[in-house]
Amino acid sequence: MHLNFGATRTIGEFYLADKLTQFLNENPSMQLSLIIENTAYLLDKLQRGEIDFALLEGYFPKSEYSFLPYAREEYICVATPDYPFKQTPHLLEDLLTERLIIREKGSGTRAILEKNLENQNFVLSDFKQLIEIGNIHVLKKLVINNLGITTLYKTAVTQELADNQLCRIEIEDLQKTHDFYFVWRKDSVFSDLYKQIVHFF
Repeated sequence: MHLNFGATRTIGEFYLADKLTQFLNENPSMQLSLIIENTAYLLDKLQRGEIDFALLEGYFPKSEYSFLPYAREEYICVATPDYPFKQTPHLLEDLLTERLIIREKGSGTRAILEKNLENQNFVLSDFKQLIEIGNIHVLKKLVINNLGITTLYKTAVTQELADNQLCRIEIEDLQKTHDFYFVWRKDSVFSDLYKQIVHFF
């Protein structure tokens, strides 16, 4: 059997390797192809029938797909321990004077921040300066080099937090957790199979 699926970048780069190892060890004859891309790209691939299912961290139109939540992850704001904040931040509004380093359009990580800002009647352009980076590793490096702040999933910066390269900034009105979802086309004949596979991921 051949599985063709996709995962968003946070999931694919920081969460999935151990899950895939377990899955392949228990299914040694399985063949698979994995695409790691942002939420918007994977939803388009899914809609076109070019992948079987997707592991998503961002928002998607739930009425148009079948899905199961499979993990809940912390969503946090980070900076270096000695980052020179203009003022001590407590709310999203307090961050607007800072340089924000953010993922590209279509990213689930970015969409969550945009939704949080919208809830407080702000938009990304309210930040003093925006830097858009399409690669999580480059984005983290810029933040570690004290060039700005970012928001992302804790799982993407576990090592950097442990090494004290980055620290968590507690923002009261920033969403604290978000679910990862296993998503496939609605009414698929393979729905039962996907429901079995989801337990591995």
